[in-house]
Amino acid sequence: MPLRHSLKDCLVCGLTVLLVATAAAVLFGAVWGVVDWLRNFGSGLNPFPYFDKAQIQAQPYRIHPAGSLLGSIDDLINWYNVVFRGATRFGSGLGLIAGAFMAMGCASSKAAVCRITTGLLAGGLIGSRSVLMLGSGAPLFLIGLVLGAVLTALYMWICAGPQKIRELPFIPLSNP
Repeated sequence: MPLRHSLKDCLVCGLTVLLVATAAAVLFGAVWGVVDWLRNFGSGLNPFPYFDKAQIQAQPYRIHPAGSLLGSIDDLINWYNVVFRGATRFGSGLGLIAGAFMAMGCASSKAAVCRITTGLLAGGLIGSRSVLMLGSGAPLFLIGLVLGAVLTALYMWICAGPQKIRELPFIPLSNP
């Protein structure tokens, strides 16, 4: 396979991961927003919090200095918390993880370079969002990002490729 086709396939796989994971995050977040509205019916909660104007101004929580790597991660986490408020944060996390897994399934028949690229992106999304369910710290986010990316890239390289063993033959049983 020429390098140009391989690079194009890797780019398509990477964009697929980002688009599918983002679409699933928004969709699952909306579903959890409606579920939260149903749980609290009559309380005045908006069923679609994406379009709800925030009643209070968000105060960014900063631990690390602005402009540093960990400070930028703090900003990213604060942005995510403002965009996905309430139950939509949990739903979007589930959607992001599910979308990344769906995109990995689409790349399993591609070349090893494309599978590794997909594994790095999808694993980074899965690992970083999974640790945000445990805590919102920038170092924890960075650890989840790196571990998720490395482990998922290894999985996509070693296990998710074309089938390496033949299927068992199908022999119908005779009727007694």
